[in-house]
Amino acid sequence: MRRECLRLQECRAPACQQNCVDAYHKYYDVIGNCEGLDCICEFKKPCTIRYCYNKCMTKYQNETKVGLTGTCERTNCVCDWGNKCDKAKCKDSCVTLHGKGTKAKCVREDCVCRKK
Repeated sequence: MRRECLRLQECRAPACQQNCVDAYHKYYDVIGNCEGLDCICEFKKPCTIRYCYNKCMTKYQNETKVGLTGTCERTNCVCDWGNKCDKAKCKDSCVTLHGKGTKAKCVREDCVCRKK
């Protein structure tokens, strides 16, 4: 949750909430609360596809996940590879990553590469 402060002459709860919604309408779960004379806005940044995809690629960089994608659900990033392992794509992926002479095998939804 991110916090920003809006400086006001005086802070009243309904006006503070509306000011926060107006200022941060592109974000999720916007809440405005008064702390003394300050209007404190709390909100969550939305997930972006590019950030999510890069996060998923980093998270699974040492594994071969054929068809790995990142999907945004509000503020959350969900990594998914469709729970499928296509044998041809698995083989192509293993050869690309590890060179010729690599065996590819689908184990449940994961693609497993092994050198001969």
